[in-house]
Amino acid sequence: MKKWAVLSVMALGLAVLSWSAQAQDSKPKWTIKEIMKKYPKLVGKVNKGEGTDEEKKELVTLVKGLWENTPKKGDAEAWKTRTASILKEAEAGEKDGFKVGTDCKGCHSLHKGK
Repeated sequence: MKKWAVLSVMALGLAVLSWSAQAQDSKPKWTIKEIMKKYPKLVGKVNKGEGTDEEKKELVTLVKGLWENTPKKGDAEAWKTRTASILKEAEAGEKDGFKVGTDCKGCHSLHKGK
């Protein structure tokens, strides 16, 4: 019985280590720079109510990509908080009508690298 308990704990530990290493190795699908090439135009269109369902889904995906990244400048935790808030707006907006983060200077002054 003890043998099975020890083996179970070891297997669980190995699974956690494997998951942790995989999470550290995974990179976001896009860079912030790549996302920002599409985001301003798309968010403007969707916020005006002119976006298609596909564009709304793309906007949510782009915002999630921002959240997954780390900025070159500024506090990473503040970035996560801001982008999580925008992501929440985007996900809710996908159902109820968009009004997603358009305070560009708010993020750029704190986080945009040169």
